[in-house]
Formats: sequence, structure tokens, C-alpha cells
Amino acid sequence: MARLPRRRWATRHLVVAWCAYWLVLVVAVLGRPALLTWRLSHDAGSHGGASASITNDVVALTVTQRGATRWAGSASFLAIALWLAVPPLLLFLFVAWWRGRPARAADPRADSLGGGDRPALGGGSGLGPREARGRSARVRPE
Repeated sequence: MARLPRRRWATRHLVVAWCAYWLVLVVAVLGRPALLTWRLSHDAGSHGGASASITNDVVALTVTQRGATRWAGSASFLAIALWLAVPPLLLFLFVAWWRGRPARAADPRADSLGGGDRPALGGGSGLGPREARGRSARVRPE
């Protein structure tokens, strides 16, 4: 798998990572009850049911088969909101921090304060930006 360079980590990559997280979360939390409900509805000899309820601030799901509870789960609205929002927010903050850091110098002659794309100190024409601008304005190509 190729590494994604720091500066190429675009918004689309972040959105894809969020969608992948949400997909894994839904499959991990609702995969088993969905499978049990599908089996109940498609097996001719099965007797049971699935129910969902919202009371106060709690969402509850229950799957029963032949009078026995096969799966039951509940979560508060706050817990659901935190599971949906906090990990993507942490990923966003990490990517923002990671992209803002200067890259390590790949060239040993590179400036220690910048990245590997800058020349070493003392390189260049020795002219400041103002002098370089005036000089280039006087030189005319023939």
C-alpha cells in the first residue's frame, strides 16, 4: 500500500475515512441484530420478532425468537451522538495538526527550520527580494 504524502491528504480522503468509520460502526453495532431479523423473516419455521423503542433519551432494540431474547441492546442519545461525532472530529484535528507541521528534511543540506524543498542557508543570489525585483526589471531578454 502506497503512503499518502502529507500535503496530498485532501478533504475527500478525510470524508472517505469518516464514511468508512461510520460504515464499520453500523456493521459492528447493528450487524448481528440485522442478521437475526433477516433470518426470522425468511425462515418458514421461525417464530419471533424484532422491536425498537425510544423512551426518554434511550433507544432500545430487541430481537426475540420462540419467546427467548436472542439480542438486546440500548444506548442513550448522548452516547450515540458521541460515537458518531467524536472519532471523526479527532481524525479531523489530527489531520489538521499533521498537515500543519513542517516536513522533515530529506536533504541533509536543507534548512533545519524548513522542509527539504528549500535551499540551505547561504544559497541563492545574495540579493534581498527588493534588490532581486529591481535587478530582474532592468534585465531585458533579447
